[in-house]
Amino acid sequence: RRRLINKTRYIHTIQTHPFAKAKRNEFAAVADSFFYPLVGGFGFRQLTLSQHNIKQDFDKILFYKYLQVVGNIILASKNCPKCPQYCAEVVPMLLYMRYTPDPKIQSYVIALVATVVLVLPSLLLRTEFFEAMVEFRSWLTDLLTNVDLTMRLGGPKSETAIFAGQILQLIEKNLGEYNLV
Repeated sequence: RRRLINKTRYIHTIQTHPFAKAKRNEFAAVADSFFYPLVGGFGFRQLTLSQHNIKQDFDKILFYKYLQVVGNIILASKNCPKCPQYCAEVVPMLLYMRYTPDPKIQSYVIALVATVVLVLPSLLLRTEFFEAMVEFRSWLTDLLTNVDLTMRLGGPKSETAIFAGQILQLIEKNLGEYNLV
């Protein structure tokens, strides 16, 4: 009888629950040790380099990699309970850097805005991050409508301008009925 019970196969037509396949985010346990040392030192001349006795706050290459790593850490901690805190730490930095004259830094800022929009649920974007999202939406609109700014990004048909348009559309989609323009 035990052999019969063990060998019997049951075929069900009911689909499995989507959360039955969900896996725990292993990065959540160590995300703090990666994120806070990176963001905690921004703007305090911790990446000071000396070239001919001229102090520089950051070297461009290091700064590009820094922005890229911060974006990757936020994407990796998508299901982490502290992800909204990480985004709250990054958003003021992005608001500060959005009007930088360097087009490559602006493209990294656009990518980090995309990371924040992708990682956070739309409810949090509409409540806690609403003012920042409205600011980013107006900035991206200015980037796409102002000819001088668009040409600095590489022209209206460049990848950066197209990416900025896609992020603008994503922000407007997530804000939904709360659009105020």
